[in-house]
Amino acid sequence: MTLPGGDGVEIGDVVVTLRELRDAVRGSQRAHKAARFRASSLGSAAHSNEYDQAVKEKPPPGKLTGGLEDVLTRMRSSLEEEHIPTKSLFQAFDSDKDGYLDAGELKDMVWRLLPGLDPDEVRFALAHFFEHISKEDKDPSYSETLADAIAAGEDGNAKRATVVYKTFDVAMKALALGGGTGESN
Repeated sequence: MTLPGGDGVEIGDVVVTLRELRDAVRGSQRAHKAARFRASSLGSAAHSNEYDQAVKEKPPPGKLTGGLEDVLTRMRSSLEEEHIPTKSLFQAFDSDKDGYLDAGELKDMVWRLLPGLDPDEVRFALAHFFEHISKEDKDPSYSETLADAIAAGEDGNAKRATVVYKTFDVAMKALALGGGTGESN
């Protein structure tokens, strides 16, 4: 069995300390909070109006939203330099041509557009894309854990956290919104 994400690393070949796992989970939580706040404040996600008031009234620290804005600004600049149409970019990284980008394919795209990102910066970029998934586009198994999926008889190696083109396009358009807004907190 390989790790989710399409990188082909065998589970038995990976050793992760509790500290590394904790840091990764916290980094993912920070990235999600920053992406959720940005989408909420800009109204760029289909479900922005459904966010609870606490997200809007108590914004995350500027350092956090600034980190997200920095990554998104760098991504926007890279895309402007390359002049790649959104549909072509999506198709280029949909390696299995199933009409979805999974987390591994998105991660590959981010690393190719912005080589040298650290893991937290990659999490910011991925959180931006996943924050724009609408309820209609959400993969039914998106929020389930691997253990729940296996218990339900689903394929443990099936893709999770997938993004359809419509979501990808909305997230790409949202890159252009609010340039520099992360520093105003």
